[in-house]
Amino acid sequence: MARDIFISYSRKDFDKVKVIKEELEQATGAECWMDMDGISYDSSDFADVIVKAIDDAPVFIFMLSEHSQKSRIAIGEITLAQKKSKHIFIVNIDKCEMSDKFTILYSLHNFCDYSENNQKEKFLENLKNWTTDAKKNESTLRAEKEHQEKLKELENVKLIPFQQDGRYGFIDKGGCLIIPCLWKKTSKFSEGLAMVQDESYKWGFIDKTGKVVIPCQWEDMSGTCHLT
Repeated sequence: MARDIFISYSRKDFDKVKVIKEELEQATGAECWMDMDGISYDSSDFADVIVKAIDDAPVFIFMLSEHSQKSRIAIGEITLAQKKSKHIFIVNIDKCEMSDKFTILYSLHNFCDYSENNQKEKFLENLKNWTTDAKKNESTLRAEKEHQEKLKELENVKLIPFQQDGRYGFIDKGGCLIIPCLWKKTSKFSEGLAMVQDESYKWGFIDKTGKVVIPCQWEDMSGTCHLT
């Protein structure tokens, strides 16, 4: 199940990070993913689980400590998050100093000393905004994906204009209603579009899902294509 935030940490800091995770979720309403069960490094699906969790979360938090800077797995996780252009935030949980190597590789990312209240409050505010924006973007992308999938389904479906109660719509070859009867006149589909005429006798264009591509605003389009 996808989460809003991926938390990377050293298992030696588990108790401290677990408390912070709960605070983050309560303050922001976001859902965090972290390895709560201690997935075995020797497990055949260990890497797959971690990779999927990072892929699914738009925000990545690295819990910086003396232990996590030395953790091969934690360093691998932040490296992958950086490669995938995740929104990365480094949270210092024990006032440790960044090692020289860690400073060179990761110090340009957003940083917070969790023990400093002013930094903590700003971090939580930013975190809430990031996760909210990410959800909006995800919703938009999902709607677009569904629209494209619907169009793909209709690519090979022949849509036939039909009339009912003085209005035209479209059915498929099996007689299934694809687009309701909304128009006074209509043309057949050509290049993925059909012309339609509304109640005011003006013409426009729709796609194969019935979505208006160009609003009805012309009175005469008879010279453009053959009307049914």
